[in-house]
Amino acid sequence: VNDLSATTNVSVSAYGTYTFAWTELNGTCSDAESVTVNFYEQPVANAGTGGDECDLNFALNATASVGAGQWSQTSGPGSSTFGNPSSAATTATVDTYGTYEFTWTETNGSCSDFATITVNFYQQPVANAGSGGDECDLDFTLAASTSVGNGEWTYTGPGTATFGSTTAASTVVTVSQSGAYTFTWTETNAICVDSDDVTVNFYDQPVANPGSGGDECDLNFVFTATSSFGNGTWTGTGPGNIFFNNPSNPTGTVTVDAYGSYTFTWTEVNGICSDNASITVNFYEQPNANAGSGTNQCDLDFT
Repeated sequence: VNDLSATTNVSVSAYGTYTFAWTELNGTCSDAESVTVNFYEQPVANAGTGGDECDLNFALNATASVGAGQWSQTSGPGSSTFGNPSSAATTATVDTYGTYEFTWTETNGSCSDFATITVNFYQQPVANAGSGGDECDLDFTLAASTSVGNGEWTYTGPGTATFGSTTAASTVVTVSQSGAYTFTWTETNAICVDSDDVTVNFYDQPVANPGSGGDECDLNFVFTATSSFGNGTWTGTGPGNIFFNNPSNPTGTVTVDAYGSYTFTWTEVNGICSDNASITVNFYEQPNANAGSGTNQCDLDFT
């Protein structure tokens, strides 16, 4: 700094408005003129951090330095609105998913600075795994509904599961053993994830085997059914009343009160799955033979 030089640098200790006077002397003659200089602090813009968002709103988080700040959208596939564009911390709302650039500009007098952030707006998946249910074999057709992103099936259960395609919303799954399984359809769209579950109960299909029917020379008959899966029950029809000593015993005894032909049905139920088969039993009254009386005969004929 040289205060005798017409062109020199001046430094001040605080920002603000200063008046500087240049005075010229020539003998007893002098003249002076003043200039005004405004010293402004240079803003240093800090737009905060961008990121990824699973909706159409993002909380902007700039850090203000000096002067006045203003948010603007400098790129993006849609338009945006700001809760308060002059607030360093405000919410930006866009009308279209995609990648946007937001700029925080700070102005202090004639001084300015800016910084930008990038925000990716992704649509949030809403997973719908469809309906579960009950199945009388080891195969089930899954029927999820897709929203956005990529989907994948996973499972938990007592056995193993094989999918026709783990990434297809509608696919056939085959399990290795019966039981209750939970199948989860998970959809992922960038950082946005959602999942939904269905439960499927796989039951072994009963195959009813009632054994053999036949002919009986009294009013009692012993069944010879063979159990497969689930619970079995005997029922019957015929000309008389029917009494089972235990209708759920595959080898129980049935008693009727009238002779004739009867049909007995062995029904097995396992969850929603059932099967039945029938046998016929003919109950005959036992003859009671009476040969009359014998005697002594004095010839070779006898009645």
